[in-house]
Amino acid sequence: MKELKHGEEDEKMCKSVEEYAERKAKEAAKETARKTVEKLNDMGMDISLIASAVDMDEETIKQWLEK
Repeated sequence: MKELKHGEEDEKMCKSVEEYAERKAKEAAKETARKTVEKLNDMGMDISLIASAVDMDEETIKQWLEK
């Protein structure tokens, strides 16, 4: 019984770590995209081209640039 319980706890911990890693990876990707959007905008690129380059919708790009 002790081994079974310990195994379940290990499984829960692994799942938690995996979920945390996924969340952090998504946050990092979003931050990278935001920086790219800002740089392309600073270079004078049109919003529609920026949206195409980073594969995002124009509305999101506009919101990011307003901040």
